[in-house]
Amino acid sequence: SLPIRVGDTVEVLRGDFKGETAEVLTVDRKKYRLMLEGITIRKADGTEVARPIHPSNVQLTKLDLSDPKRRAKLERKGVEVEEPEPTPEEDDEEASA
Repeated sequence: SLPIRVGDTVEVLRGDFKGETAEVLTVDRKKYRLMLEGITIRKADGTEVARPIHPSNVQLTKLDLSDPKRRAKLERKGVEVEEPEPTPEEDDEEASA
């Protein structure tokens, strides 16, 4: 059990967007809602806005493990954590070092 953070990938389990998989864009802790990439509704004036989703209606599918403390917490619980694939920028930095 981990808190949902920006950058995590979730699957919507309930509602109009059931079955959609999206990345978390923002977490509204005051209203207890998530804004997900690609999950939008059209307002009466025609503008597209993010549709707030309650966290109980989603399931984590992929974690953003860029935070070392979050990675350490998973390892402490005995979960195997895969190393992230290096980005092209990281490969360039390693070659120049």
